[in-house]
Amino acid sequence: MPTEALARQWRTAISRHTSLRSSEIGLLGAGSSDTLSSCRALVAVLNTAADCLPEMAKTVRLLMLVAEECRRAAAPTFSRVLNTRADFRMGLSATPDREQKVGLSLGNVVFTFSLRVARVAG
Repeated sequence: MPTEALARQWRTAISRHTSLRSSEIGLLGAGSSDTLSSCRALVAVLNTAADCLPEMAKTVRLLMLVAEECRRAAAPTFSRVLNTRADFRMGLSATPDREQKVGLSLGNVVFTFSLRVARVAG
């Protein structure tokens, strides 16, 4: 669950790198109020997701929760989003070693990509 600017970037990236049409990718927060029932993918700003997503998730059959900058989801204000019922979960973080509360909700680190490897990869 990203900030407003990142949410818009995620919508563009999902559209560009998947078979989903732009109309199938919703936005919750940042001035938009799409829902899980109105789209196939929903990008949500963290503070809005914490307020709305746990209840909204009760209405869908299958859900994958992806938390961008997931360390922010551990903050007391936002931690409700981690209680969202989801069949699959993934957290993205540049600092996974700091993710204690988030790790309990999302699971263990399964892949790392260091700055050194990123530079080599271009």
